[in-house]
Amino acid sequence: MNHRDFEYYVAAFLQITRDFKTQVTQASKDGGKDIIAYDGKEKIYIEVKHWQGKVGRPAIQKLEGAMSADRIKRGYFITSSGFTKDALAYANKTNITLIDGNELIRQMHS
Repeated sequence: MNHRDFEYYVAAFLQITRDFKTQVTQASKDGGKDIIAYDGKEKIYIEVKHWQGKVGRPAIQKLEGAMSADRIKRGYFITSSGFTKDALAYANKTNITLIDGNELIRQMHS
């Protein structure tokens, strides 16, 4: 699965597991978010990474910056891999929910 396919996979995952309405953003120059989701009237930004290596703190900060610029209160960062300890610690201070590859699989099968 390529990165773009993974974005659509995650959008479908959020529709199924969270009952979000989702819209995948353009492939490049997306402003720091890959998916815009709606939980009722609340807009949520989602960043998706289909990586082999772990996602670090700078990627979480980029999503938080996009959220702050657009006054978005809630975000998700979803990866097929995992997160570094710094990324996990940083995200705990934000309104960004992290979902790694193992959790993604677990939630899809529950």
